[in-house]
Amino acid sequence: MKWQEEVVYLLGDEYFDAVEEAINEAKRSVQFQSCIFSYDRIGQRFAALLCQAAKRNIEVRIIVDGIGSLGWIAHFGKEITESGGQTKVFHRLPWDAALSKIQIKSEKLSALQLLGYVNKRAHAKLIIIDGVVAFVGSRNISANHSETLNESKAWLDVSVKVAGNGVEDLSYAFDYLWLSRGEKGRFHIKSLLKKRRILSQNIRLNIFWRQRKRNYKELC
Repeated sequence: MKWQEEVVYLLGDEYFDAVEEAINEAKRSVQFQSCIFSYDRIGQRFAALLCQAAKRNIEVRIIVDGIGSLGWIAHFGKEITESGGQTKVFHRLPWDAALSKIQIKSEKLSALQLLGYVNKRAHAKLIIIDGVVAFVGSRNISANHSETLNESKAWLDVSVKVAGNGVEDLSYAFDYLWLSRGEKGRFHIKSLLKKRRILSQNIRLNIFWRQRKRNYKELC
């Protein structure tokens, strides 16, 4: 598949600057998923950007991982939701919810469910702007990736900005996870699955375990 635009970011600060510019230029929506959303200078920078976007009446939806972003709700979630954004936590730990004393959309897990889910995390790093531009790769929202803040100790990762038909597939992957987190999500997924049949199939998504198993077999 040929993307309409492809930009590779080898440096963390270049990537963060590009994402900031895209969020500031958003006209309709920001879909934002990060496994780690750190409570540091980079995290504070992007929390402020997302708050500003929500206050401009941009639809802002954020998904973070319950372990990778432990304590995130207390640090940033309240501020973002009060600004008009929406946030969800994947497999949020019960004690994190109790300590934060802030109620936010997340799954209610029993002790038995927790044992089964505690090692199942949301590792994706995906940012979609207006449904037409996406940033993907291995960088979290963390100062660990910043050369300015950490110089030679900055973590080495790669991120890519893409535009084209495949962004619709990425948006679908975000929506699937978003709708599956919550009491009514399973009902909404049925309509989303119907939409999947007419998507471009430009990229292969690993959001279903059967599809993931098939994809990995094809790679062998």
